[in-house]
Amino acid sequence: MAGLFAQQEDRLRRARAVLARVEARQEVVPTPEKIQGWEAPGRGVYHLDGTIEGAARALVQMTRPEQFVAVVDLHDVSWEGVEELGVDLSRIVLIRSVGEQGAKVIGSLLEGFSIVVVGNVGVEPRHQRALAARARTVGATILTMRPWVTVSLPLTDRVEGGSAVAENPLLRYRKEAS
Repeated sequence: MAGLFAQQEDRLRRARAVLARVEARQEVVPTPEKIQGWEAPGRGVYHLDGTIEGAARALVQMTRPEQFVAVVDLHDVSWEGVEELGVDLSRIVLIRSVGEQGAKVIGSLLEGFSIVVVGNVGVEPRHQRALAARARTVGATILTMRPWVTVSLPLTDRVEGGSAVAENPLLRYRKEAS
C-alpha cells in the first residue's frame, strides 16, 4: 500500500511540474492574481449570496489542491462547470440530505474537511454559534447559503472587470441540462 501511495505522490509531483511549465509558457495568471479585493477568508462561517452560482464561484475561488470539501444538502449544482473552472471533484464529498441531524453532521464534517458548504440545512442559532466556534478551533471554513445571524460574515467576490466570467460554464451546463 505504501508503494502505491508513493507512486501516486510521484505522479502528482510530475503532473504539477508539467502544469507549471505550461502555465509559464502560456503566461497564465494564477487565479488569486485575477481577483481584485478578494482574499481567501480565514476560518469561521461565511454566508453566500444564496444562489447556486454563488456557491459554485466560492468553491472555485476558495478550494486549493490540497483541501477536501464537503457539500451538504446543496442541489442543482453544475459540477461539470465547477470542474471546468478548475476544482478537483475527486476532493469533494456530496451529502444529499441530513434530515434532522444537520448540526451533528456538520460538526462531524469539520473534523476532516477544510471547507463545509451548507445548503438547505436547518440549524438552530445555538448550534450555529457552536459550529462557528468549532470551525475556528479546527481551522475550517463553513459556507452557508443563508446568513447565520450574528455568526456569519458575507462572502463577496469581485473579479477583474466587474463580472465573474465572460462565458460562464456554470450557466452553460445548467441551460443544457434543462
